Amino acid sequence: TFNWELVLNLHDIPEVLFFSGGVINDKVFIVGAENSQETRQLFEELMKITNEQATTIRNMIKDQRNETAAYDEISRLNNELVTMQREMAKKNAELDYLNKEKNRFLGMAAHDLRNPLHGILLQCDYLLQVIQEEKHKDIITSIKEASEFMVGLIEDLLDYSKIEAGEVNLDYAQVDITALVQDIIRINKPLAEQHDIALELQAEQIGHIYTDPGKISQILNNLISNAIKFSKSNTIIKVRLINRGENFTLEVQDQGKGMSLEQQEQLFKPFHKGERGLRGEKTTGLGLTIVKRIIDALGGELRIASQVGEGSTFSVTLPKIPKELQDN
Repeated sequence: TFNWELVLNLHDIPEVLFFSGGVINDKVFIVGAENSQETRQLFEELMKITNEQATTIRNMIKDQRNETAAYDEISRLNNELVTMQREMAKKNAELDYLNKEKNRFLGMAAHDLRNPLHGILLQCDYLLQVIQEEKHKDIITSIKEASEFMVGLIEDLLDYSKIEAGEVNLDYAQVDITALVQDIIRINKPLAEQHDIALELQAEQIGHIYTDPGKISQILNNLISNAIKFSKSNTIIKVRLINRGENFTLEVQDQGKGMSLEQQEQLFKPFHKGERGLRGEKTTGLGLTIVKRIIDALGGELRIASQVGEGSTFSVTLPKIPKELQDN
């Protein structure tokens, strides 16, 4: 007679049951006295259930060991991450200090150099009036042009050092934007005409807005100056003033040499020296960097569309009323 009580007791110890089950299956069951079909089926069902339970328990133990190992690895990686974050914070603090010192030095150096250069420019203007010989005038003119370039570089350094120090001071006022753009065009026309370049304005009706007129002038003067540098003679530079509801857009489109995507990606990197103008004009490598920072401070956006050989279009979109004034 088969001892079912033994099987039930073994059921409480899955690992023993899993091993003994094979022995029972091979020995006891085959030689058992009650070898009926019903007994055989019951025994097979019992062995199937107990084997499944034993497999489940083994997998659970294995999963638990894996979870423990994974937890230990996560803890180790977390400790390494915390250490790296502390080191990065220390390095960032050092870099921030060095960056502030660099900007302070640039500001001091630029300020100290500006006044002597203005003195040189005044002397050059005087000498050009009193000197008669052309070869001497050419020398003085070269000195004046080099000094003007240095003054422009110094002004850019001063602006850049202020921007890097977070000192972009905005002086908002009610402005007739159309009249302001017309004045900027009038100032830049003589330089364009000197190189046989036409400077045209296409303006939509906008009226008065609230912005910083000095910063708008700085942005537009820079974009027009760059367009002149890279435009051939007998071409047209178009300046557009576009009404866009709560915003307005200033566009400067030239018919110059254009830029590749790689060149466009380098435009706003500080001190990046791009190609010289078509007539050998030098660049400071800071103008567009400063323009981009000013546009960001005004809550605007700058976009570029350019293809090699087909010219470039710079589009500046700005709010008619700055967000900080809207909130007030």
